[in-house]
Amino acid sequence: MLETMKKQLSIVLIFLVLAAILEACKSPATLSRSDQRVLNTLLEQSEIFNTGFTGFVLYDPAGDEFLINYRGDKYFSPASNTKILTLHASLEVLGDSIPLFAYTDIRDSLFIHPTGGPAFNSPFLDFDSSVIQLLANFPKEKVVVLCSAAMKSGRFGPGWAWDGFPFNYQAERSAFSLYGNRVKFTFLPGDTTPLIEPKYFEHTTEAVNTPSEAEGLVMASREERENKFFYQTDGLNKDTIVRYVPFIPDDSITVALFYEATGKDLLVVEGCKMNNHHTKYLYHSNSDSLYRRFMQASDNYLAEQLLLSISHLLFDTLDTYKTINYLKDSLIVQLPHPINWWDGSGLSRYNLITPESIAMVLKKLFEQSDFDRVLSFFPAGGESGTIRNWYAGQEGPFIFAKTGTLRNHHALSGYIMGKSGQWFIFSFMHNNFPGSSLPHRAEMERFFLILREKL
Repeated sequence: MLETMKKQLSIVLIFLVLAAILEACKSPATLSRSDQRVLNTLLEQSEIFNTGFTGFVLYDPAGDEFLINYRGDKYFSPASNTKILTLHASLEVLGDSIPLFAYTDIRDSLFIHPTGGPAFNSPFLDFDSSVIQLLANFPKEKVVVLCSAAMKSGRFGPGWAWDGFPFNYQAERSAFSLYGNRVKFTFLPGDTTPLIEPKYFEHTTEAVNTPSEAEGLVMASREERENKFFYQTDGLNKDTIVRYVPFIPDDSITVALFYEATGKDLLVVEGCKMNNHHTKYLYHSNSDSLYRRFMQASDNYLAEQLLLSISHLLFDTLDTYKTINYLKDSLIVQLPHPINWWDGSGLSRYNLITPESIAMVLKKLFEQSDFDRVLSFFPAGGESGTIRNWYAGQEGPFIFAKTGTLRNHHALSGYIMGKSGQWFIFSFMHNNFPGSSLPHRAEMERFFLILREKL
């Protein structure tokens, strides 16, 4: 009898030891059922979230499981969360080789072939002297020829707002980019005439009267169908104010702006083809700064031009639609749900994706060999980019994520570091709520602070 009891006690002890070992080996990511209920209740019963339609997923890449999945299989308009797809595609196809353009040196001519590269004299990136240095290597009498390339993609993407043409966030797509396809207006304190760059547009810009009720208003805009700009200021601004207005690119504009940027005349010729045996590429000197600007400032133009650059590299054409279809079939595959993907930036109202699918794209980025580099492209909570005023941690950023905002839509997807020091992937999406997104951001911030303590 005593021997039997000893054996039973030994078996119990073995089970207890095994349970302790299993518990010790368990990922710190595992949320207790109690914590899961608390967090799901916060999502379900939030008065703010219930003004619209909300979805949230939390994924543990170490355990390969969703720890929280609240409407993760439902479709949402991602807005600029679409840029996460574009970033993944750009890193896989372009890597750190983002072209300014291609060129061919043949006898007395230098042929430039547009590639959709967005960085040439961009006011939003550090000055890149690569083009000036390239041209300096050739005799002054060398004729510089731009081989005009027709885009298969339109100037705007499908599902973009028709009235976005004068706003900084909706610059036109183009084969050959100069100055970010935008005019910079700098209003200095006390001045009633702004500084204009490129200077070419000074002669097509005029002032409009400032109504008395608009005291202190600073504004710059453009006619819809032509490069006629106008501004409004009474010089009462106490700080320097900068406004950007997109211009309409065409061959004559390109010739003028190329001369302003380089001091070189440019001859535009249609129909000249690249000679792949003699063609070289001139690349942007700092790809990481471009990716960082693209993600942290949510630069729609960079997003669109990156897709065009991918198109040029893959197909020797500038066709966003063809490129997206290829990427969906070859690169962004094995997602939980099919995606409706229409542009690079997320301006299109046609884009639809589920939180689960966004999380899986983020997982692909997480698995990059240099995740710290990838992480540096994302806005950091309380520190940089579009979330510099939100989601701050007492000991530094713990959320690195991309926002996405259209009217009545807001999303945030990225990475969160738990108190355990472990990384998790999340996607938070809100659609069809009335009014401002500020209440949703505040409610999300409260949720994340609670969530982090449990991870």
